[in-house]
Amino acid sequence: MANDSDPGLILTAALLAGGGLAGYHGGQWLLERGRLRARQAAHACPEGCAPVIDAPRPAPPASGALPRRFDAIFEKYRGSIPITYLRALTWRESAMNAGERSGPAWGLMQVVEVVRRDYNRSRGTAYTREDLLNPEVNVAIATSLLQRIIASYGKNHPQVPNLQEDWSNRQFVELLTFGWNAGYSEAGGVGRVARFLEARGITDLTIDVVRENASVAGASKHLSRRDKVAWCKGVASLYRREWERASQLPPPAA
Repeated sequence: MANDSDPGLILTAALLAGGGLAGYHGGQWLLERGRLRARQAAHACPEGCAPVIDAPRPAPPASGALPRRFDAIFEKYRGSIPITYLRALTWRESAMNAGERSGPAWGLMQVVEVVRRDYNRSRGTAYTREDLLNPEVNVAIATSLLQRIIASYGKNHPQVPNLQEDWSNRQFVELLTFGWNAGYSEAGGVGRVARFLEARGITDLTIDVVRENASVAGASKHLSRRDKVAWCKGVASLYRREWERASQLPPPAA
């Protein structure tokens, strides 16, 4: 049986599942995650266990509100993405620690190297890995990827309501976060599962439906992981709480 921590098998599977640049990017991302998983298993995990990269983050502050200190940066790069969602995702990724660098993903929104390099190629920038510790650079790169996922869902699956951008729809928020965390591509991510189900007349997609059908659709095994589903639902719940709290605030004084 293949071991989840074998980086060679992870990269090979990703390259076989998808073609071209998208397949390569997915493979490199999984390879870096696989190397960290292997190191953790060797040094901190009993034989046979599967360490989880997406470790729980601290509970939100007792006041119930997430910190606002990065809101100005979020506003600059968010596009159509609500600040309340970026707060929730950033809290779950790094507890809003811009200097987080304990694994292959660095900075405020935990950007991996392949995403940084792809951003540099597409935008003509020359950001280094150390630059990921600059919150403005980190947010610019991360929100660019989120916007790419939203656009891919909308373009490739116009008949699937929960893949259309709608920030009041919890199912959309969960599926967006699932694409961010476990893979969104048409080659091996959420897009592949959606295409598989659409071909069978199923357009009512939820994160649980995607997980249940990921294996039979030939998608990445990361989409079959219950812990990733739970993590993404946690982000959606935190976003919903932030959104509800913001909607109850009184309007600013004239």
